[in-house]
Amino acid sequence: MMLWRRLRFIGVLSHMAFGSYRNGFKLERGGRWKKAWEIIDHFLYQRISRKRELLSESKIQIEGEDHFDLLTYNLVEDDDKGVEKGVFRKSDKIVRDMAFNLLAAGSDTVASGPVWFLWLVSTHPLVEMKILEEIKANLSVEGEEKWRFFNFKELSKLVHPHAAICEALRLYPPVPFEHKDSIESDILPRGHHIGRNTRIVYSLYSMGRMKET
Repeated sequence: MMLWRRLRFIGVLSHMAFGSYRNGFKLERGGRWKKAWEIIDHFLYQRISRKRELLSESKIQIEGEDHFDLLTYNLVEDDDKGVEKGVFRKSDKIVRDMAFNLLAAGSDTVASGPVWFLWLVSTHPLVEMKILEEIKANLSVEGEEKWRFFNFKELSKLVHPHAAICEALRLYPPVPFEHKDSIESDILPRGHHIGRNTRIVYSLYSMGRMKET
């Protein structure tokens, strides 16, 4: 419950910092908006610093670590040699940006993905049966243990869950529309000319349902 309250608090702060609550609270760059950013940064940098200390002390490796989490992954991804030496090449700023993206921009999209996945699985009993069989065969719990974390090597054996998750993301992408802005004039692969500073909007929802893809 405390974790949930903390995440909701960060969610409100993120909206205060650059989102929909700004007008309601009459935020200004020199007032509450700035204070909200400071609180978020303090929380994130504190967690990053603590995680670096734990990783340096125990020299945690990606594989086989029971307490592995996304923050650890962001710190040690593509940095195995650095972990062995107790050195992490990613700056706190980079890790902070990735963590903030998950807390603020990714909370709703991350939540919607599992909902669609579970709904699709519940409406396809055969797929559900295959997923459960594969989980039981590859992620068996030893002894009286009820819960445990699984590492990447174990999860890579789950073919049916992986396929089902990808299919759920194809049919119901958490972000159905996206856009990109061109920096310079260019020509798209199909020959379409686009000018400088042109906004291109594309539908991931439609792309996932196109027969030619």
